[in-house]
Amino acid sequence: MPFLKDYKYDLFISYRRPDNPTDAPWVTRFHSVLTSILIPPGPNDPLTRPKIFFDDKSIQGNDALSLEVKDAAANSALFLVVMSERYVKLDSKWCELERKCFGDAVSGKPLGANRFFIINIGNVANEEWPRQFSDATGYQFWVEDGGVPVPMSLDFSQTGT
Repeated sequence: MPFLKDYKYDLFISYRRPDNPTDAPWVTRFHSVLTSILIPPGPNDPLTRPKIFFDDKSIQGNDALSLEVKDAAANSALFLVVMSERYVKLDSKWCELERKCFGDAVSGKPLGANRFFIINIGNVANEEWPRQFSDATGYQFWVEDGGVPVPMSLDFSQTGT
């Protein structure tokens, strides 16, 4: 059960699969860290746990976007985009359809356009983002490593990070 009533999911995470390779699954790690941060202290009661839709199933290039994914996007309170060069340049019809399903569902609702959150993991310039995000600023989740932007570390186990 989601934390926010009237929705099937509290949050939908939209990302490009190449940004989550099995040898370095940054998006999977982000999902885990976010989930652990959002779970309130105390007994792990499913009624107080946020429900996040994160499709990490193996999808083949010839698969269609499943009804499950479309339904999840249309029935989520918030939509989080993991913005990357791949997200904007590889012209993903799946990511576009996810955004459309969610956008259509929240259109005309209070704060509809403000329900999109963008985390930028690769210093992608705003003007390269999908048109519907042209006024958004997003959140920086990248650092420079030898002059190259890379997703920030999600290892918070060390003091001071």
